[in-house]
Amino acid sequence: MKKRNIAARLGAVALVLTLVTTSLTSGTLAKYVASEEATGTAYVAAFDFKAYNTGLGSGETKTWTDEFNLTANNYINYAAVKGSNQEDKKKVLAPGAEGTIPIAIDIGNSDVAVDVKIEMQVPVGSVFPTNMQQGVATTSTGAIAGEWAAFPTPNNAIWTPIYTVTLSPTEAQKDRFIKWQWPYQQGANAAAVASNDAVDTAFGEAASEDREPTIKLRVTATQVNPAVTPAP
Repeated sequence: MKKRNIAARLGAVALVLTLVTTSLTSGTLAKYVASEEATGTAYVAAFDFKAYNTGLGSGETKTWTDEFNLTANNYINYAAVKGSNQEDKKKVLAPGAEGTIPIAIDIGNSDVAVDVKIEMQVPVGSVFPTNMQQGVATTSTGAIAGEWAAFPTPNNAIWTPIYTVTLSPTEAQKDRFIKWQWPYQQGANAAAVASNDAVDTAFGEAASEDREPTIKLRVTATQVNPAVTPAP
């Protein structure tokens, strides 16, 4: 009986020691704790690009129209050629004709610099006179930048770059003018002139309603990589 009491007492003592040890051990986990919080803010740079090909005159409303005419500045004023209205007359092309397609580029509300690319496409089925040329000028009356170039080869999948420029947000708007011409006469000598005249004549003799020259234009703005832009 005494042995049982002794065992019970020893068990109780062990339990008490366990509880005391646990409390002492748990006390060693106490520590200092402090923290700080902060909030960072930023704003997303605006990207605002617009292009216009009509209404660039003073007091006019600028817009981008999906269809436009290759209007000759010195149009052939025949009484009834491909129609009787004035706009149809302005579309008639012949050696000596020339014209301008205005393009206005606007990034005035953007916070980033952009690379602007003007591209041209000639759809399959469209036929341009061999000697007809195109180029881009910075003013309506100025000379083109570089040399005159032939119109692209007809292809519905390929856009040919004809002009590129990098604009910063401080340069709000830039006007460019796609100019085209069908020289009345060209060639460095009499033989070259005669050869080009023959080419033009053959094109005119084969002209018909289904051989109307047609082009497409596309203006694209791509953000400049800030990693390669010098810091202000």
